[in-house]
Amino acid sequence: MANSHVDTLTSIRAAPVPSGRDGVRDEYAVIRADPPDKVTSPTMSLIKAGADMAGKLASPIWPLLICATIWSASIEAQSGKSASSFVRDANRPFVYLKFDHIGTGIPRSDNEPHSRIWLQFINNCNVPILLHVSGVPDGSPAKEVGVMDDVVSDRPMLMITSDAGSEMKIEREFSDKVDSAPYVRRQQEHEMPSGYVDEVSSSITVEPGDSVLFSVPTNHVGTKEGHWHMEVPFWFATPKGHGPRDAVVGGEPVMSVCYSLYDLPDEAQALIKKVK
Repeated sequence: MANSHVDTLTSIRAAPVPSGRDGVRDEYAVIRADPPDKVTSPTMSLIKAGADMAGKLASPIWPLLICATIWSASIEAQSGKSASSFVRDANRPFVYLKFDHIGTGIPRSDNEPHSRIWLQFINNCNVPILLHVSGVPDGSPAKEVGVMDDVVSDRPMLMITSDAGSEMKIEREFSDKVDSAPYVRRQQEHEMPSGYVDEVSSSITVEPGDSVLFSVPTNHVGTKEGHWHMEVPFWFATPKGHGPRDAVVGGEPVMSVCYSLYDLPDEAQALIKKVK
């Protein structure tokens, strides 16, 4: 990496997260014999047990109980299967970003800082994911991909004071009754970047369970006062149809992963706030 791109940032890397599985103890039923005074011989015991069971099964309620038990077990099995067939790790979103490290990197343009954040895009579902990507400069880390991201303004927070004097923050979009000028001025003062989403790109497929390493400038995730965040758009890599387009069918799902300064580990947040 060229010396001209080196600044005072200290490299921070995410610590590995230990994983494991709690041990499962098998439970065994204990079968006990009848008391000696009730059993005359092994043969008589078997005959008595068979007669008791036959009497119980002759009751009209038993077939209903057996059918209900089988149906309930079937429903539970199907429900568990449908829930686990989409998400691979139920403790994580089906798509998410994982912090890798922060340090100096090669700017993509003259108005970018040298400080960058490296993240991993994780596909935690069992459906392939499409990402828009571009190339990266020579000297970038191995396997890094230029993932397209968009920088989006945060919605303004209005401060409302109740009669009791307590303050409540309410998130609300701009309207004719809301003066957006002060908020826009603060964005302009901090020079909100445009992101990479408008650049020429191609597509890659992230298979289930796979990840992609990419980086963005530290200013893409916003400032310590907020104002903006970044969003990484993605699509499901579903099979394409071959039939004619239906004129009454339209629209397309829009999906993205949102990420801001406060999604970073505390140490990385403190470093970025200090530099800015």
